[in-house]
Amino acid sequence: TTQGIDDLVSLLKSTDIDVLYNSLKVLGELEDSTASSSVILLLRHETEDLAALAAEVLGKFGDPANVPALLARYEASAGPRIKASLLSSLSRLARSTDPLQDVLAQALGDTDSRVRANAVECFERLRMPSATRFLLPLLSDEDNRVRANVLKALWETHDREKLIQSLESMIEDPNRWMRASAAFVLQHIEVENRLERLSRLLQDEDRDVKKAAWRAVCSLETPQTIPVWLQYLHDNKEEDLPLIQGKIDKLAHDAIDPILTLAAARSDLSPLAQKLFDRIEDRAWQEEGWWSWLQLKKKRFFSPEK
Repeated sequence: TTQGIDDLVSLLKSTDIDVLYNSLKVLGELEDSTASSSVILLLRHETEDLAALAAEVLGKFGDPANVPALLARYEASAGPRIKASLLSSLSRLARSTDPLQDVLAQALGDTDSRVRANAVECFERLRMPSATRFLLPLLSDEDNRVRANVLKALWETHDREKLIQSLESMIEDPNRWMRASAAFVLQHIEVENRLERLSRLLQDEDRDVKKAAWRAVCSLETPQTIPVWLQYLHDNKEEDLPLIQGKIDKLAHDAIDPILTLAAARSDLSPLAQKLFDRIEDRAWQEEGWWSWLQLKKKRFFSPEK
């Protein structure tokens, strides 16, 4: 209610850090920009975490009128947490016509990787025409998140051959976080041999790299992804089977032929493929009736692959 928001705003005058922190969190969840003027005052609070939270909350309010206050607070002397939060909110609120270039250029050269990575995201979200000139030098950044964000930001506009070389170097990098970030990039870009590259990362010995690759593979809900899904489930004792069952349900009839092909061609994957096909048959019976169920039975037992 309006009164509830007014009560929260009045709490922003408190000297108790916990009260301020909790009030800001709630205001951020409510996303009501009427509290902006009071939150702006906290951008210069002596407690860095609180000032950073104030910057994040202003971004959640969604009001572009807060951009000047965020830009004015971005100073060389500000802490890295504050800078990163300011950039995150600017990427939500600003327009490409706002005077951001000086701030972003400064941020790209920051010693803190969070600041650099958030600056790259800002370039990407705002589709700034100067992005290529500013971001290309960061393709060799030492930080995995920065390099991943640069690849995403330049993918639609820059020379693909050079970007693919950079992506491949991340996939083969001895640093596990660089490999995990390569999986993140593959989740968000369309690239030739995407599944093959993700399959390599799924075989990685590091658990975090595997998790990132699996997350990427699960985001690709196409029939071509089914063999990769089943191979991963087989290798990992059917962990995440309910997740894949749900994706097979979405694919519906498009999943039939790939599953039957695997059941016939791969003895190691056949039990799992048969289990998934059982589910397709059960859903056909429940949702489409006995005739659809019978057609699936015929396809199962008289498939050309058999």
